[in-house]
Parts: sequence; C-alpha cells; structure tokens
Amino acid sequence: MTKKLSKFFLEKPIAKTIVFAISVVLSGVLASAFVTEISYEDGLHWSEFYKKGAFWLIILYLIVVGIYNYFIYQLDISVEKFRDKDYSRAYVFRACLPDFVDKCKEEINNGTGLSGVKSLNEFLKTM
Repeated sequence: MTKKLSKFFLEKPIAKTIVFAISVVLSGVLASAFVTEISYEDGLHWSEFYKKGAFWLIILYLIVVGIYNYFIYQLDISVEKFRDKDYSRAYVFRACLPDFVDKCKEEINNGTGLSGVKSLNEFLKTM
C-alpha cells in the first residue's frame, strides 16, 4: 500500500499538481501566521521569531517539502539514465543475464546447442 501511494505521489502529474497546490496554500498560511505572531502594535519583533510556533511549523514544512523534492529528483535521475544507450544496454544485460545463463545451461543439457547466445547478442546490438 505504501509503495503504491508513494508511486502515485511521485509519478502521476495530477498528484504532483495537488501536492504543489497544497504546498502553495500551506506556505502562504504559515507565512501569514508567522507574521501575525511577531506583529505587535509597535511593529515587528524579529528578535522573538524563534520562539513562535509558526516559525517551527515553517521549518517542518521546509523539511517535508525538501524530502518530497529529493524523491522527485531521484526519480527524475533514474529515468534520465535510460536516455543513455550504453546504460540501457548494460541494465538490460544485467537484468536478463541470470535467466539467459539458465536457458543456456538448459539448452546444453538438452543437447540443442546454444541458439540463445546468438539471439541475445543480436538483441543487444539492435539497442
């Protein structure tokens, strides 16, 4: 469930838009609350900013948004890697190699030869 939820919020454009909209509204509300808390009749008292609850909520908000953006960034980097042909080829080769070796062993044991070796090489050349 957690994996599906995180995938939804990190990959779906509508979810990113919702998170962005909530983020904008929340940052505005927190900033307004902070200014209200440090406002007095004689002006703003900046020396007391760290004593106010809204300031610490802003810090918490920044941490949460930072974590969310870090995961978005990691996802973007992992997708961007596949634009590189060599990376994609190496990824496919690494992912398919164990199954390919098992198939080769099976073909050798059955006495049918290594027909799969040529097909994998051809497949990798076409990538």
